[in-house]
Amino acid sequence: MESLLSAASSGKPSAPPRRMVCVGNEFGMYPGAFWPEHAGADYEVTPLPKPLEPHRPEFPLFSPLHHGPKGAHSAIPGFLT
Repeated sequence: MESLLSAASSGKPSAPPRRMVCVGNEFGMYPGAFWPEHAGADYEVTPLPKPLEPHRPEFPLFSPLHHGPKGAHSAIPGFLT
């Protein structure tokens, strides 16, 4: 039953878990309030991601990630597939 013991109880230091957050934006948003005007690590934080600013060195913002104008919700069925 050793497999039921946690890593913490084994006495071995464990690395923090790696996490990934993906946001499906099927209902839209105002891009001017989210995407920075200029690319690069020294971008000016816009209003929507402002609460995440303390964690800025830990995550990138990727843009543009869209499939072009093919209809209102054409890319949502394939999100992360």
